[in-house]
Amino acid sequence: MQSAGIQAQQQSPPKSVGQRIKETLQTSKSQLSRSPNVADTSLVSAPMSPPPLGAAEVNTIRIIGQYLKNLGLQETVATLFAESGCRLEDTLAVRLREYIVAGEWDHALGIVDKMSPFVTSLNLLRIREKLYEEKFVDLLGKERVLEALSLLTVDFPSDPAFFDRRNFLATLLYVDPK
Repeated sequence: MQSAGIQAQQQSPPKSVGQRIKETLQTSKSQLSRSPNVADTSLVSAPMSPPPLGAAEVNTIRIIGQYLKNLGLQETVATLFAESGCRLEDTLAVRLREYIVAGEWDHALGIVDKMSPFVTSLNLLRIREKLYEEKFVDLLGKERVLEALSLLTVDFPSDPAFFDRRNFLATLLYVDPK
């Protein structure tokens, strides 16, 4: 009798982690609702709100979710984020942050160009301005003054809204780095 059950388990297709979690939750809920010891059945039927999470916990859940997504476990990712109340970061946003932290301004600007379908043109202009500003300061820190000047005159947004900022950055060209 038991060998027939084992053979049936071996022949069935493997289930994803998400499917197994759902089955476990459904089984435990059905057992709780049938139990005579449970006085308040509203606890079983009420949806659970996600616990308040700190920044470290949210980041940990996002990293785990990204890993599970890369493995192709879409249902598991959906369950994880539904229960935790978090959401998965877009891969462009993750790459943009990595490039900014690494100081790879040209790569970061390339990512910003790819974000144009998702971000308004005004916000894209602001993002570019901030990235160019950081690149400018980085070039000055490396004493590459000619490249910094070229960045201000050629690459920096020519929008009138950034005129004062451009003038301020130009004054930094005259500051002794030492």
